[in-house]
Amino acid sequence: MAAVQMNVRIDEETKARGDEVFARWGLTPSQVVRAVWEYAEEKGEPPAFMRPARDAADDAEVQRRLALVEEGASIWRNFFIDNGLPVPAPRKITFEDLREDEYFGKLKEELDDDEVHEAYYDDLRDEMYDEMLEEMGL
Repeated sequence: MAAVQMNVRIDEETKARGDEVFARWGLTPSQVVRAVWEYAEEKGEPPAFMRPARDAADDAEVQRRLALVEEGASIWRNFFIDNGLPVPAPRKITFEDLREDEYFGKLKEELDDDEVHEAYYDDLRDEMYDEMLEEMGL
């Protein structure tokens, strides 16, 4: 693969101090820049220290969505109880779980609410079937 040269402007003192730190770790400036680009390529996002902090509104939306997922799990739980079936152990789903797993060929962070719920219920259903088959000895 052909290499590309990048030129960046950085404060002279910041570069000197950064070079000292990276040299102590055995890293060249080129290795550091390549590592950031490779991380972005692999993960599809910048390293955590470069991402803007989520504000309270974002956190509230995440909590709202997680509450909806848990409400859906409650519906399933009640279904099991109402039908005299053993209730599967609950799973706590976090924002990171939603970001890291892949459904429908795209990252969960790219899914709309309906797709996230469908993916969760698909997992829950599959676990339920597996447990039922195991209990039946199949």
